[in-house]
Amino acid sequence: MFSHRHVILPQPVKFCRNQVIHGGVMTSYRFSRRRPWSRKSTCFAVCGSVKQAIAKKEETLSQLREQYEKAVKRADHLEDLLEQQRKQLLGKK
Repeated sequence: MFSHRHVILPQPVKFCRNQVIHGGVMTSYRFSRRRPWSRKSTCFAVCGSVKQAIAKKEETLSQLREQYEKAVKRADHLEDLLEQQRKQLLGKK
């Protein structure tokens, strides 16, 4: 839909993108040089985020394992019912 605009103005888009990326890097670099404690707090924040992500992953895996076990039990039960029904139908003939 807007692809024609991107084609017409590729240089300004690249320039803006680079300014945003490098400007953000430079700003964070300047900020971290002014406040050395912020690097440590940033590391703790990242560590906390990683721990939360790992806990969420473990919880999701646990739920998926439970769902899998329930599905396997259900499939086994349905196979048993199907086999029982097949035997009943063959026995009537």
